[in-house]
Amino acid sequence: MQNIWTFLPVYVNLSRGNEEMKRPLETILKPNVQDILDNFSSLFNIRILVYSPKGEHLSVGLNKTDSSYCMLMRRRLYGESACRTLDQAKRDEAAALGNMICYQCHAGLMEAIKPVFYGVRLLGFIMIGQFRSCESVPQNVAADWDARCNSDELRSAYEELPLADMDRIDDIISLFSTLVDYIVMQHMVIAHGDSSLDDLLSYMEKHVNEGITLEDAARLINKSQSTVSHMFQRKLGRSFKQKQTEMKIQKAEEYMTCTPNASISEAAAQAGYDDPLYFSRIYKKYRGFPPSRFLQADSSH
Repeated sequence: MQNIWTFLPVYVNLSRGNEEMKRPLETILKPNVQDILDNFSSLFNIRILVYSPKGEHLSVGLNKTDSSYCMLMRRRLYGESACRTLDQAKRDEAAALGNMICYQCHAGLMEAIKPVFYGVRLLGFIMIGQFRSCESVPQNVAADWDARCNSDELRSAYEELPLADMDRIDDIISLFSTLVDYIVMQHMVIAHGDSSLDDLLSYMEKHVNEGITLEDAARLINKSQSTVSHMFQRKLGRSFKQKQTEMKIQKAEEYMTCTPNASISEAAAQAGYDDPLYFSRIYKKYRGFPPSRFLQADSSH
């Protein structure tokens, strides 16, 4: 078996305020990963794939091709776009949840997909699929096939797929999830290039109403608290807390600008402040005037 490092350029969009940033990254699969994928595929006769964040294939266990059943689905029944659309939707869902999801595809096969994160950065996805939980082709799929094709080819292809009852499927998926966690923990899937601060700022903007601490921030990007503090001072010229407060104030101002008859209490809550009086004090400290003046000025326009 030939072990190689796999490099794929990936472009991740990072938004910071009104500025759109595009930063080239490389998702790297270490040689050990291919061995693990091959062993898993061989043990369960299941197809396992690694995707980049954009959906490109990085690796396939045992280089297994699509099953005959799936090829019939793609080429003669539902088309390529149906599979691509479903795969993309499930990747998006898994990334949004930040965890593995399991589902039955439109062809009646079981699949599971798990996002791979390094800190807050999405490195890609690992997916298993093309196995069945039923003895026969699902009725709706069989009906669609019979309406278009007069042959038993689909049923024969379906019976070639690995069959597992739900208890065994649960065990396979649980092992798969643990395996992916191990791969990540051992740094077998990594990103080349350091955009840690950009990633952290993007995360902070999306979760501006949450009480993210310096300790939380350090854990998210797998760095020490002192390193994170130095990053903020060196690259932004302000502390972590100062930058976070700026984000909160900007969030409150966006809410007051876009929401008719907005109240200071509502704006404070949007920025993650439970106490509107405390929010007002912080706001005045940073802006030099109270938020009530911002509201009055905005309503006069």
